[in-house]
Amino acid sequence: MSGNINASRLAGNLSKHPQIVRGGRAGAFRIRSADDDKLSQRFADHVDMSRAPVSDPFVSADILLGGRRQLDQIRREANGCYERAFYNSAAVMGRRLAEMLLIEALEKSGASDRIRDGSGHLLGFSDLIAIAQSGQFIKLSRTAPNAIQKIKELGDGAAHHRHFLATKKDLDALNPGYSMLISELAAVAELKA
Repeated sequence: MSGNINASRLAGNLSKHPQIVRGGRAGAFRIRSADDDKLSQRFADHVDMSRAPVSDPFVSADILLGGRRQLDQIRREANGCYERAFYNSAAVMGRRLAEMLLIEALEKSGASDRIRDGSGHLLGFSDLIAIAQSGQFIKLSRTAPNAIQKIKELGDGAAHHRHFLATKKDLDALNPGYSMLISELAAVAELKA
């Protein structure tokens, strides 16, 4: 394909198009005002990426997150990043989803005061994991501690390690343990549709 555009041919084709009119200066074209709404609707997924369709290749949409907008959005971002091969971002969003669900589960079990410092701020993820693994507030399955540690390591590495790049293989290696962890934490937090 040539890097040069035939400006005369392009101008001729644009001038013949029913949705294009000449612009205010020579050689300029614009979309007819009457077609703005129709074209905006037709190409909305390309203009507003928040409406772009995303499948669920990493975190299944079958896992109920209680209709909580923030949880659903983080799952959507994790899946969208995975789908578009932004694996570092998918790892960070996957870690964030696990951390958010762990907080929900611990709060539901009555550990709200225990997971905050003296100033009322939430403790770090490592401290939250230790509290969860103590068994004092929630009882995790045998596979959960390993899965939560793996997503924490991968998410931390993707966010903070200057020489590490997460790959599809890294994310795929998390499952099925990661999906089971997300399901388990959502169930412990009693998140329903």
